[in-house]
Amino acid sequence: MRWSRPKWQQDLANYFLDNIFDFLTIAASVYVVIRHQFKPYGQNDIAELATWILGVLGLLAVSGLWERHRRLRNIEELSIQTNEAVMRKLSGQVRAQDFFWDSEKKITSHDIEHATDIYVVGMILNRTVRDNLAIFGDRVATGANLKFIVVDSENDALMKIMPFRSYGTKPSAWWQNRIQQTMGHIEDIPNAEKPLGTLAVGHLPYFPSFGMWLIDPDKPHGQIIVEIYHHRTADPNPTFSLRATDDSYWYGFFRKQFDLLWQSCEDSGKIVNLLPIGQKTP
Repeated sequence: MRWSRPKWQQDLANYFLDNIFDFLTIAASVYVVIRHQFKPYGQNDIAELATWILGVLGLLAVSGLWERHRRLRNIEELSIQTNEAVMRKLSGQVRAQDFFWDSEKKITSHDIEHATDIYVVGMILNRTVRDNLAIFGDRVATGANLKFIVVDSENDALMKIMPFRSYGTKPSAWWQNRIQQTMGHIEDIPNAEKPLGTLAVGHLPYFPSFGMWLIDPDKPHGQIIVEIYHHRTADPNPTFSLRATDDSYWYGFFRKQFDLLWQSCEDSGKIVNLLPIGQKTP
């Protein structure tokens, strides 16, 4: 996998290159001033002082040329990118890097802090639930409806296949335990004595083709995030998002996919409705 520097490092390097001659000019000027404070320039130092002054003036001139060059190059790069974007728009083509999420982007609490319906699909969802435990609890407490779909850990056939679909050499029992841990995290979601929302889990009798986040899926501002599963690697899942207002056809397609998955859980009798803390499922 191609390695790339973090964005802050790239920004820092660009800032240094944009201002390198300004830094050199400041450094030379500071040296002349400090040198004079400790050892004042005399008549015998006129040649040296003149040399430093000419050097500072030369750096100022080069700084102006360098800045102009960098600015023109940035304008040229932006012009090329703009032209490519316009040509892709006119031709109806789109680059994969424009369509898929950046590898560092992910769902955050800000994305779901006001949602009233949150549905999540995945094979295990262990880290997903654990990392968002607090915000999930807050949403359920205020009346949100949460649904999770994971692979059925009691399905022996699926658990035997799991090591062959996943990265690494973990045995079936390890994956089964991870899904059971997920169930424990989900049961810990309610953080209020009497939550106003609902919380349900569906155990899928087969592997889902992709993972999903559905955030207020039946509202005009709804959003669906789709993660495409890959084969036996540790790379991030290719991820893209759909908006109800912008991608009506494919948004509807993936919305129906969740309903089909949930129906499969119902048909196999594997829907668990979790009740508030202090109560037991009948």
